[in-house]
Amino acid sequence: MESQMAEFNISRSFKAVLLLAVTMAAVLILTVSTDDRAKAAGRSIAHSSMFPTPSFTWHGMDEDYNYEAVPNVEFWKSELAADEDGIPYFRSSNGERYYNISTVAFTVMDSQSSYPELDMAALVRGRTHLTKKQKAALAWLDQHAIKLPNGGVTWHYNFPLNYNNIQVEAGWPSAFAQAAVMHGYLVAFDITGEEKWLDKAVLAAKAYELPPEKGGLTSQIYGLPFFEEVPLPDD
Repeated sequence: MESQMAEFNISRSFKAVLLLAVTMAAVLILTVSTDDRAKAAGRSIAHSSMFPTPSFTWHGMDEDYNYEAVPNVEFWKSELAADEDGIPYFRSSNGERYYNISTVAFTVMDSQSSYPELDMAALVRGRTHLTKKQKAALAWLDQHAIKLPNGGVTWHYNFPLNYNNIQVEAGWPSAFAQAAVMHGYLVAFDITGEEKWLDKAVLAAKAYELPPEKGGLTSQIYGLPFFEEVPLPDD
């Protein structure tokens, strides 16, 4: 029995360390510019494939380009608010609710910053249970998870947004947000010891196995894997 428990603990610890490494890698490698790839793809492209991928528009770069004046992008005019469960969202000028997946994940971590402490020990120190708001944020992630062809899960932003000179329509995933969600699940696991949170982190990690054409988050740039904050198809 003792040997079985030791084997279980080693396996659980190994998975947690592995997932943390993947999360850290994703956080650090996320935001290399996608401008060149978008330019090569064309000024206005809507992709359809085995799995829906984001529709995007490339806007020409020049000295006078106004990044906050892209048509139909209300996010930059929105205000931070909280819903009935205390989960932060951005309220648009016409009353729509924009949920930032990363912000929901930061709520799971109970972080006081938009960019939370990456040191897991600092996030869980002195914690013995999840707060009501953390539980609500975890429930939100469960309700909005999207299943992928390989059994993994991801989450889609429910609003259009422009990053630099790329404008994406609503329904886009993000490697940055995915890493934050994994980080949040690991925090929940570390606080509670409940294996289900580690299992959910594993499912989230599987999104990095797939290219954007299949709903995943990993592209190939010059033959190397690239985790995109805004995934665009490789073609």
